[in-house]
Amino acid sequence: MGEHHRAYGKQISELDVAIVEDSRAAQTILRSLMNTMKVKRFRIFDSPKEAVPQMFADPPNLILSDWHMQPVSGYQMLCLLRNPKMAPLTHVPLIFVTAHGTRGLISKAMRAGAHHVLAKPLSAAGLQQTLEWVTRDARKIIESDDGGLIVEGVRELLDQGEEKYAALLRAEEMNKTANKEMVDRKAKLAAHEFASLILHPDFEADKDRDAQRDEPRTQKERSSRAFGEGRRPKDPGSGA
Repeated sequence: MGEHHRAYGKQISELDVAIVEDSRAAQTILRSLMNTMKVKRFRIFDSPKEAVPQMFADPPNLILSDWHMQPVSGYQMLCLLRNPKMAPLTHVPLIFVTAHGTRGLISKAMRAGAHHVLAKPLSAAGLQQTLEWVTRDARKIIESDDGGLIVEGVRELLDQGEEKYAALLRAEEMNKTANKEMVDRKAKLAAHEFASLILHPDFEADKDRDAQRDEPRTQKERSSRAFGEGRRPKDPGSGA
């Protein structure tokens, strides 16, 4: 049935936080934020290679990790921690902190067992809100189909979200296609008219001459138009 994660039900002031970050500048910012939020304890590690053995010996309640690190990335560390053989680290919630929070990265992280992804630069309010949310998150850590451990219900939510996203992309593509067809029709019509002017430069002049040709020139023609082609105006000299 799964178990709750190790930060569940705790106050921020009770948290033991492990930070895995290879940037000195980011370490300084995170250290300041931890002090501001007055967490119980925090440790900073330069790499997963350094962090994993020490966390295994003394498990934290929560992990903040960068995504891009060398030679072992934050994602690779997460996959290792979600192996059942790594208990009790299997149930430590992990939050990624990254400057590259793309939709694909977030989906990949959550499917591998992460609890959240935060975008850099961090703010004290944003980080505190996320930590408070994680400590209230009652979802359990369960075994996935591939034998790893993930957050309960996450993959189903991601599947639904990606289906909606794919449907949106299809709708946008259909709209683009319809608009393109309309533009193509207008372009073809404009090209046809342009070609007519180029290939038949007297086209407009011919239309004007045709219009002038249809105009009545004499009083008799105008009278015929007025009374109809079948009627002739009365001859005043006929007496009839």
